[in-house]
Amino acid sequence: MPTYKYTLKDGSERYYAKFYYKNWQGERKQEFKRGFNRQKDAKAYEITFLAKLATNPTVPFEILAEKYLENCKNKALKITTLSNKDYLIRKHILPIFKDKAIGDIDTYMIAEWQRGLYESSEVYAPTYIHNINNLLKYIFDYAVKIYKLPSNPVRICGSIGKARNDHMDYWTPDEFSLFTTALQDTKRNRSAQIKRKTDEHTLSVAFTILFYCGLRVGELLALTHNDIDLESSRLSITKTYKRFKGTDLILQPKTKASVRNIKMPAIVHKMLSEYLLKLPSDNP
Repeated sequence: MPTYKYTLKDGSERYYAKFYYKNWQGERKQEFKRGFNRQKDAKAYEITFLAKLATNPTVPFEILAEKYLENCKNKALKITTLSNKDYLIRKHILPIFKDKAIGDIDTYMIAEWQRGLYESSEVYAPTYIHNINNLLKYIFDYAVKIYKLPSNPVRICGSIGKARNDHMDYWTPDEFSLFTTALQDTKRNRSAQIKRKTDEHTLSVAFTILFYCGLRVGELLALTHNDIDLESSRLSITKTYKRFKGTDLILQPKTKASVRNIKMPAIVHKMLSEYLLKLPSDNP
C-alpha cells in the first residue's frame, strides 16, 4: 500500500493515497485522496476504504456497524430511531468490539459482553439491556447476510433482559380526579412557586385526553383541529411529535397499529368542545 508525498506552495509537505480496487460490479477502479498530514493517515485511509468493500468475516466490527446503520437509513427509518441506534452502538457496543474482525467475535466474547451489561456501575433497566442485546443481534444478522459470517453468535448466546416491564402502574379515576383538582388549584400552585409555560386549563384538557383516550404524549402534541371530529366524537391518530436536537418534528407513528381512530368519552368531548371554542380563529 504505497503512499506518496507532495509539497505545497508554502513548502509544507502532505501525503496522498492512490490505489486500485474492484467495485461491487467487479470493475477495476482507482481511488485518489490527498491532504493527509502524516503518511500513516494516508495508509489508514486505504485500509479503511478497502475494508468497507470487503465481503468476508475479516472486516472490522466498526465497519460492519457503519454499514448496518447505512442500511437502516436506506430503509427510511425515522431519524429518531436511527439516532437511538447510533447512540447505543457507540456507548455500549463499539468500545468492546470496535477493532475486532467480525469472524473473531465468538460466543465467549458475547457472553462476557452480556455479563458486563448486568455488572455495569450504571444500573440499566432489564428492558434497556434487552434492547441493546437485540441491536447487536440485528447487526450480526446483517453480517451473516452480507459478510458470509457462518452464524450469529448473539443468537447462539440467547436473549438477555426483558422485552417488557413486569407491570405498569395506572391511576384510578379517583386518583386522576385528585390530580386534576390539584392541577387547577391556581392559588396553591402560585404559593408553591410552581411555574408553567402552559395555563392550568390547557394542561387539564391535555391530561384528560391522555387519561381517557390512551394517547401517547407525542400523539397528543401532534393533534390538530383536522384530527378532531366533534360530530362523531372521534380523534384521528395519524402522526406523532418529537423534539430532536432542538428541532420540532412531526413523524409517522411508531407502528402501523398506532394509526387509529379513538372514540372520545363524553367527558373528553365536552372539555375539548369548550376548549376549541376559546381558541383564536386562526389557530388550528
